[in-house]
Amino acid sequence: MLCSDITYHQNSFGSSKKCTCHNAVHLTFGNISLLLSRTQVTDFTTYIRETLTAECCLADYDERAIYIPTRDFSMMFAMTYNELRLLYEILDHTLLMIEVEEALKCE
Repeated sequence: MLCSDITYHQNSFGSSKKCTCHNAVHLTFGNISLLLSRTQVTDFTTYIRETLTAECCLADYDERAIYIPTRDFSMMFAMTYNELRLLYEILDHTLLMIEVEEALKCE
């Protein structure tokens, strides 16, 4: 359910959209859709950036060999390095757009 037409960022892997109903962000990537608070977006961005750094020496960037844990230990997101890179792009641009939005609100 989307309550806003405002897109923070979109690429070939997914998108992030403003959720005015919950003061949150709809993050969609691959076949996954998450509703995240700003704090969760910030934390997730940090985690994905650290994972990209840790996994940068993979032999095949298109092999689904990176597993992102969820709160449920029996469930993980399996991703390729290239998908992770595109996810990070979405998250990084989303944080930038949220900062711009907040800066404009203060003026």
